[in-house]
Amino acid sequence: MIKKVAFVENTVPQYRQNYWERLGRASGYEFTVFLNEPRKTDSIPRITPVQGVRFAPVRSLGSEHFLTFQCLPMRRLLSDYDCVVFYSNPRYLSTVMAASLREAMGRLTVLRNHFKTAGASRLTEKIRLRWSKRFKNHLVYMPLEIDEMRASGFCNHNLAAWGNGLDSDRILEARAKWSSEKLYRWQVDRGLNSRPSLLAVGRHIAKNQYELLFELISAMEVDARPNLILIGSGPLTDQYRSCIEELELDDQVSLPGEIYDEEELAPYFLSADLLVHPGAIGLTAIHALNYGLPVVTHSSRTMQMPEFTSLKDGVNSFLFPANGGIEELRAAVERGLTVVANHSYDDRKQSRNEISKEVAANFSTEAMANRTLLMLDQLLAR
Repeated sequence: MIKKVAFVENTVPQYRQNYWERLGRASGYEFTVFLNEPRKTDSIPRITPVQGVRFAPVRSLGSEHFLTFQCLPMRRLLSDYDCVVFYSNPRYLSTVMAASLREAMGRLTVLRNHFKTAGASRLTEKIRLRWSKRFKNHLVYMPLEIDEMRASGFCNHNLAAWGNGLDSDRILEARAKWSSEKLYRWQVDRGLNSRPSLLAVGRHIAKNQYELLFELISAMEVDARPNLILIGSGPLTDQYRSCIEELELDDQVSLPGEIYDEEELAPYFLSADLLVHPGAIGLTAIHALNYGLPVVTHSSRTMQMPEFTSLKDGVNSFLFPANGGIEELRAAVERGLTVVANHSYDDRKQSRNEISKEVAANFSTEAMANRTLLMLDQLLAR
């Protein structure tokens, strides 16, 4: 018998294409995904049609950053589906309403949940977690969050780890297209072959604290300065350009803009020695690890995103105190660059391959889909 499962999402980004394709190939299921209609302000490319999965855009009212109401087919969500998986953002009042009603009616409901989010106030986190405890079933972002949620009172709940990640196979294919010779020519053309390189990838917004990277480079002796490539754009881009000019860092810092094509991104990740992210890091950490690229970020779990739990200091990352300043950030960067410099080319290649293999096994869209299907199989077999 075919099981009907609905997902209620805010958006479905292109980097999860493989996740939905894997679900669409699963036998015995009919999947429907309700998501916001496209907006002019959307900055991340959306998924293309997937066989076996029906995407149903709905109108949304309000602000993504305050309160939102999706015009969901409430009657159908309450009665027509064997299971509904909700993205657990309580700012979506429609989700609070529909999920709470389904749970109260005894209909199978799953929250795609997380324990802590960087930047959220203690009050809103407390409200979200208290509301979440009303639900029996949770698909949490990262495996270590299960222990954190158990310790905070989710003692008798059914918690499964999603392992939020990226399409590791697609990244591996992009890496394979860049031979050593081709990559070297690319580096020479951009002046990236004569000194170490730091990479930063993300929106140019205050919470990422990229201005610290300019201060970091400026504080170093000119001959010892690494290259810094800052991929992305945002409201602070013009401010960053002015800062680079004011600090006379044009020879060390480049802003190539937004890049979404994986093959175009690959040489930046493959050429860098470290990925540096002073603020709260999310999927960018998983992206870097898929290239075997060590990550430099701050060490405060409570001020980080769930994906931070994939990092191990001294193994695939170099962490510094969250309340530290430029000197602490510099110490972490220099520690990472020293480790890289002290390894031979073959040792570095082996280390990067080991890091990428581990993240692909645990945090890929394929693994995410398999864990989702395992949870659904277990719940719907009862």
